[in-house]
Amino acid sequence: MPSFSKPCHNCRRRRLRCDRSWPICHKCTVSQQHCLGYGRVFVWSHHNLKSTAPSATVSTCSSSSAVPVLVEQQQQVLPVRSSADDMLVGNPTDPVFQDLDRNSRYYLSHFADRVCKDLVARDGPGSNPFRELIPLTNRHPLLLHILIATSAIHWANVFRPIASMPMTDPGGYLAQLRATDLASRQALIDALTAKQRAMSHLREVLDALDPAVSEVALAAVHFFVKFDLIDLERHGWRTHLEGASSILALLSPASSSNRMLRDTVMADCFIYHILGSTLASGALAARIARHAFELLPVMKRVEANSYLSCPAEILQVILAASQLSYETPFTDQSPSALGLIGQALAFDVPGWAARLRRQSADTDVPDMESRVHVASAHRSAACLYMLQALPLVRATRPVDADLLVSDILAHLVQIGSDDPYFKATSWPAFIAGVETREAEKRTWTMQRLLAIWNICSWGYILAAVEMLKATWAAQDRDALRSGVNWLQDLKDMGYDCLIV
Repeated sequence: MPSFSKPCHNCRRRRLRCDRSWPICHKCTVSQQHCLGYGRVFVWSHHNLKSTAPSATVSTCSSSSAVPVLVEQQQQVLPVRSSADDMLVGNPTDPVFQDLDRNSRYYLSHFADRVCKDLVARDGPGSNPFRELIPLTNRHPLLLHILIATSAIHWANVFRPIASMPMTDPGGYLAQLRATDLASRQALIDALTAKQRAMSHLREVLDALDPAVSEVALAAVHFFVKFDLIDLERHGWRTHLEGASSILALLSPASSSNRMLRDTVMADCFIYHILGSTLASGALAARIARHAFELLPVMKRVEANSYLSCPAEILQVILAASQLSYETPFTDQSPSALGLIGQALAFDVPGWAARLRRQSADTDVPDMESRVHVASAHRSAACLYMLQALPLVRATRPVDADLLVSDILAHLVQIGSDDPYFKATSWPAFIAGVETREAEKRTWTMQRLLAIWNICSWGYILAAVEMLKATWAAQDRDALRSGVNWLQDLKDMGYDCLIV
């Protein structure tokens, strides 16, 4: 597929950030504009008048003596199409797509081209099971509408003018853009409309849940969670995650026709439960812990291409710590808590990477160095979380929190924005940010999260930014108070967010 260094003519004139899609710009399609493309443009003008326009424009003239004048552009010449139908996923005559309207086709295309890339560590032929959901939409309207909704809300996030997002209030800026910009607002309307339709179908499916379609239902419900993570929604993810947990209990181990897809969806649900339990109030960890025995082997099977690139053993420690913090009185936590943090500190990340390479002999597992850095950052972040969730650990075992913060940042700095694992660093970056009191490190973590947003525009990144700012403000107000527990402070302030 061709790529362009400059925006289409429409976006240049409107001063928007063009997505440079071929053959026409996606933004023009959704805003129902006729995209002028990237090549040379014919400007109709009177033959006896010189054009004074310095840039490519199109004007109409009623004179029959008007002749076309070429306005030179530096971009490659490509035919301009007037419809989004040329950008369909697959052949337009495919039964999967032939009954869909143009916008639905476009959003499925955006799902395949852009959204799917965010869902795995590395996107490549045959390595992304989420694209296998698209053909299933022909038979399952629930899946169709939630994929369209997820794609549309993602599009509403990636669409924004050229102006950079302000660090002072990025969430407010995005909300204002959705309210005032025509294209962004239309995408938001499309997303909410499709989500509402999906909710109606979900009620029908859950009222008479058939084990034969329980896997499709699980995939759909887990995309409701993704919708909430992409959107600016702060709390809806918990309800959908609890629904996914209920469906997990109905799945039969031998019922899957596509084990990789099923395993990936189940692993994502498990990850969301674990990381969600770190900040959410209530015993979220306990609800998923009963499935840990079945789900941990699933996590191991999909580790090679899991978007998080966090060892299953570290996730298991986080789950145990979260469960312990809710179910055990502080005075009884010490032995178990010390064992957990010792287990995390002793975890051999290079050894894990070597085992992963051996176990994936039939699968290409590139960028092992990057995976080691991401896994190491998650290990130190897990230890910092346990120091907050299990306060007696800090009192009974000397663990240098500042050293853990420095370790996280040292690993994250090795993962540049062009690295496919860059998007997997938001949770450790956030944990390091809320722990540190140093202005330079605070600034670095804030810039890191905003850089992740530019690559992976999911709303939970902005939630993390908001929580960082709130935590820092509280810490600075209580600068003289020792032993501040930022985890409890966030819960007291009502932040019930999932950072993944």
